[in-house]
Amino acid sequence: MRSWDTRGEEGDMQRCHFCPNCGTRFMHGSNIPWQSLSIKAGPLDDTRNLQPTAHIWLQSAQSWLAIDRERYLCFESEPEDKAVLAKQQAHESDHG
Repeated sequence: MRSWDTRGEEGDMQRCHFCPNCGTRFMHGSNIPWQSLSIKAGPLDDTRNLQPTAHIWLQSAQSWLAIDRERYLCFESEPEDKAVLAKQQAHESDHG
């Protein structure tokens, strides 16, 4: 695993982790250990047990992508309050 750092739109640092052999990025998040981490589903071997919580960055979604806006939280860009994602996932776990 290798990583590189970049600045987000708000000026915060993001650490991006990738495979040094093929360059595929598999996760990113703050370089502060206790903050959230985003894991990319694409490189995972088995995604059968993953359940979406929300759709984010819809402003750059492909036009052919069907989004169920009634079922999922939807954001055109990065949500201002990321705690809402954790609350949604906890709610789904309790009622899923």
